[in-house]
Amino acid sequence: MIKIFVKFHKFFEGICSMKNTYDILPGDYVLVETKDGFDLGIVKEDNIDAPEVGEVIRKATLHDMEIKNHLKRLEREAFKIFENYVRKLKYEMKPVDVHLWFNNKKIAFYFIADKRLNFRKLHKIISDEMQRRVVIKQVGIRDYTKTIGGMGICGRELCCMRFLKEPRSVSLRMARQQNLYVSTSKITGACGRLLCCLEYEYEQVKGGKFNEEEREYNGDFEGRAFI
Repeated sequence: MIKIFVKFHKFFEGICSMKNTYDILPGDYVLVETKDGFDLGIVKEDNIDAPEVGEVIRKATLHDMEIKNHLKRLEREAFKIFENYVRKLKYEMKPVDVHLWFNNKKIAFYFIADKRLNFRKLHKIISDEMQRRVVIKQVGIRDYTKTIGGMGICGRELCCMRFLKEPRSVSLRMARQQNLYVSTSKITGACGRLLCCLEYEYEQVKGGKFNEEEREYNGDFEGRAFI
């Protein structure tokens, strides 16, 4: 059984099994049978530890892609309805995305918020409105920032976009133990949370492998790094 990584949506991806190769390459769209029904996703090269979400039925056809484009229009309409009810019911959340399954029987709404919310009333209203199985899911601010991308204060693309699949927990203590006595705003990333890179050398600093007198060399240049 062949395993491939398939991305259905920015917040829904995973490993899919495949009995035959179907001449499928990264970048191709495939039809997958998931536990919630059929869905269309794109094959990625990423080889990460992701959950298994379904089985590939076949490579997507031109007709499948036409259906996908139609579903995109339905998603936009559904998202506007969801936003309107969020405002009407005065929920302290920001809707950020929506995903309608290829079989048109399940729809998921994603939002970010500063705290956990009880949205049972909203869920009931949206379910009655959509006449489909509805999922409303809160996503972390780091996960959301990863999907929209951007540049860090270092001038490079955000780490979570380039290589950091699972950001680790970062605390102010890590900054203090590395003698980064600066304002919180200078060690805060695009997501509004502490910079992920504060964790990169923390274990070495914590273990005493670096000290205040240690210098770094780059060719003929000798200096110390500051933020």
